[in-house]
Amino acid sequence: MFLMVGVALLGPELFGDASVVRDRQCRHRIQARIAFFLGGLSACVRFTSLAAWIPIGIIIVLREHTTAKQKLGTLFGLCAVNGLLGVVLGCCVDRWVYGFWAVPFLGNFHFNAVLGLGSLYGTHPMLWYIYAGIPAICGIALPMFLWEVLRLLTKTYPRTNDAEGTRSRLTIFWIIASYTILHSFSEHKEFRFLLPVLPLMFILAGHAMVQLLGGMSVYQSKLILVALCLLNYPHLIYLGAIHQRGPLSANAYLASIMNNAAQKDNSNNQFSVHYLMGCHSAPAYSHLHLTDVFVDVDYLDCSPECRSNEDITCESDAFSNDPYEFVQSTYVNTLDGECALEESVDTPRCTNIQRNIPSKQIPSFVVIMQDDASKIEVLLTDKWNATRVASVRHSVASISWHKETHNDVLSFLSLFDIHFEHIEIYSTL
Repeated sequence: MFLMVGVALLGPELFGDASVVRDRQCRHRIQARIAFFLGGLSACVRFTSLAAWIPIGIIIVLREHTTAKQKLGTLFGLCAVNGLLGVVLGCCVDRWVYGFWAVPFLGNFHFNAVLGLGSLYGTHPMLWYIYAGIPAICGIALPMFLWEVLRLLTKTYPRTNDAEGTRSRLTIFWIIASYTILHSFSEHKEFRFLLPVLPLMFILAGHAMVQLLGGMSVYQSKLILVALCLLNYPHLIYLGAIHQRGPLSANAYLASIMNNAAQKDNSNNQFSVHYLMGCHSAPAYSHLHLTDVFVDVDYLDCSPECRSNEDITCESDAFSNDPYEFVQSTYVNTLDGECALEESVDTPRCTNIQRNIPSKQIPSFVVIMQDDASKIEVLLTDKWNATRVASVRHSVASISWHKETHNDVLSFLSLFDIHFEHIEIYSTL
């Protein structure tokens, strides 16, 4: 958001006539200062936004017909100083929220750029953003975007009086290109990292679409626009309402039953929820904030500390390798060996004497994937006295031709069946 607002505020500096940029900057200097101030704030949120703001500053300086001294004045006086003020405001906000001075984006930079630990969460080839990232986020707008980029780079535009518009779109392209190239040097890549420049991609795709529709009749243009909208809706419905919706539905259900239980009995307002799932599989406290209800959440450990240490097995890996053994050796009432309670900690825990492993108390609720639940269901029901209270759809597992109707299968027009992965919720209350 900060990037798009900043680009809009920097319109004269980025897209104005280069011969009069200096004069127009005098009238738009306040908007430009606000833009780079927002750039400093965006760097506080995520330092990688500098991959867009630094090229923007360089483009503005290069477009000025001024002396080297004036260019340096623009680079530092306009870009750096106002960006630094945004960073200062961001640090003040963090001080107010955390209660102590903190510079989170420096920790982010140190973790990802200096230590290179972002690769612990997955790596991709350097060109992954080019052949996978951009096509995935552009969707059906990709052909129009590529067509516009091709015309910009090969200068195959028809001869018109839109030279200034062409330069503006070329500026947009270089912002996108520099942002993508700088991000490509990081081994850890995700689709969401490209989202800040997605609106800029759509500006180029939109111009190409206007050029395409310009030679068509009104009826043909409307038909193509309707077709493009309809092609987008299946993705919207699938990603917004079906794909990996399980964690949100599970948390909504947990919040509902915990709130109802607390309302019936005011003394029963403390609960614990353990997510026996993969790393970052579900949101937690942000979806479990309830009035007068105290929720203790526990995840399987997959922190960088254990991932980067070959001598340590992360809880998430141990559970994935053998769910039954992990649960049996981790929780109090399922230990094979003798159990000695630890009184030196605030939360009562138990130590398995045979394995010398600190063990966890059995939680009020367990959230677990269906496949893993089937492997430890006997343990949950027999030793924990837990009961399955809910099964929510998570994502599409497979699609097959229609055979028989089942409760967990969605039949489409009696032609084929959609099979879902489920998330199971167990309660020990």
